Amino acid sequence: MQIQALARDATKLRGYSRAMTDAKILLADDDEELTALLSDFLEREGFGVEVAHDGVSALRRAGDGDYDAMILDVMLPGRSGIDVLRELRRESQLPVLMLTALGEDIDRSAPTIMYPSPAIRAKSPHACARFCAARAARRTRA
Repeated sequence: MQIQALARDATKLRGYSRAMTDAKILLADDDEELTALLSDFLEREGFGVEVAHDGVSALRRAGDGDYDAMILDVMLPGRSGIDVLRELRRESQLPVLMLTALGEDIDRSAPTIMYPSPAIRAKSPHACARFCAARAARRTRA
């Protein structure tokens, strides 16, 4: 169901510059089909995408790479997305978009570790791409 919604919404992307060829995104999700679909979509829109399929490798790659933003699933094997974000915030202010299943509650402590990234529930590739474009644009201006 989530895959079908992503495919359907992939045709609706409008409202941001597609000249984001230097924007580098880390996508962390254990659902390989969803990850492939979302990374293909973001790459077609001009983003560079690297993928991690578990919490441990997501945290390692986030620390090693020079990313403009991270798209992070809440439910990851190894370490949860919330744990990854909590650890990441000790050393980085990398903007993070949290992917959650519909109706899934995020840990109540999450908003305190999200700054400067809002706790956004991404429901489409459109939302992911707009988030990434906005964060990359802010970084370019800084």
